[in-house]
Amino acid sequence: MNRNVTFRWLRPLAIGTIACAATVARAQDPGDMAGDEAPPAGERADPRWTMPAPPPRAPPRDWPAKPGEASICLWRDDKMLAFSITIDDNSAPDIPWWIEMGNQYGFRFTWFIITRRVGTAFGGTWEQFRKLVEMGHDVQSHTATHNAGSMTIEDEYRLAIEDIEKNIPGHRVRVLAYPGGAAVRRRRGQPYVNNDVEVAAKYYIGARGAGGQTTPAIGMPYLRTGRGAGIFDHERWTLNSFLNPGHLNYRGWHIVIYHTVSAARQRTGIEEGLRRVKEHEADIWVGLFREVVMYARQRDAATLKVDRADAREIVFTLTDTLDDAIFDLPLTVKVRLFDAWQGVSAQQAGKPVTARIVEHEGARFALVEAVPDRGRVTIRPAAH
Repeated sequence: MNRNVTFRWLRPLAIGTIACAATVARAQDPGDMAGDEAPPAGERADPRWTMPAPPPRAPPRDWPAKPGEASICLWRDDKMLAFSITIDDNSAPDIPWWIEMGNQYGFRFTWFIITRRVGTAFGGTWEQFRKLVEMGHDVQSHTATHNAGSMTIEDEYRLAIEDIEKNIPGHRVRVLAYPGGAAVRRRRGQPYVNNDVEVAAKYYIGARGAGGQTTPAIGMPYLRTGRGAGIFDHERWTLNSFLNPGHLNYRGWHIVIYHTVSAARQRTGIEEGLRRVKEHEADIWVGLFREVVMYARQRDAATLKVDRADAREIVFTLTDTLDDAIFDLPLTVKVRLFDAWQGVSAQQAGKPVTARIVEHEGARFALVEAVPDRGRVTIRPAAH
């Protein structure tokens, strides 16, 4: 895949400096290389479907040097890495257990559902999926029929969105998990329709794709992310590998996928992994799949300009080139504060936004949550 990517957003910003510009080309998938199975003998995965090897190197955390300088954080809340749990094929019998795990550890998960299977024993009910969304979890597209060959790929992608948004009013479907199973269905002589990245791009901002690979933070293939295995307990995806600047996983996005998890041993392993994540939450952003890909796309398209910086206030403008009706997630902006500032308050277009103080090597910084294209952000000193 040809790729022309320019990143400038990590440089600390003085007044008037542009933060980021990035353009990433998309490719088409001529077959189904997103599945769990290897291709049949004699077939090869199309190279355009695989991750960049090696991916661009992710930078360490950035610490602007002078008061008033700012930069956009690689991940939300300046975490070192991102992590998402995804659950495929509806997996309705496991929903109560996943809800229990989410409540116990304070995490949210993404269900990728096959919409035309809702109403079956394993496919669950729309009431169950509405409840998940109300609780803060997410329900997104795994196509209408799992590419079973009864409709075109465009209808698979489009009708899944229509089904979910009709049955969960007010909910937005933005991302897709490509179905697998092509190799098995072909060996059995069963029909199957191939995935297509270019068609997916008409309907979705991101899609979970090929297995066995960490999704890089820099140069992210939004519509064909990777996925790993295990909750930081697999030899290829240890937590240390995501924290080690010399490793290809460094500061990447670890995406894991589950189907049925009825076995006690499997559930025990997952719960051990969730405890591990909770213990290292200072470094791990546990985000919904939709949130992480949206953050990355906004970050990569963002421009940050510091308009004013003095002892009374720091003012910056955050913009991007994306559709504001779709891309409305806050980005985390790190701002170096003046030494006398013990606390901060922040507003965007006159409305309060989240801001908190962190310290590094004796200096104070504000982590400010701001949505691109929503107006100027003003930070002022406040009593500690």
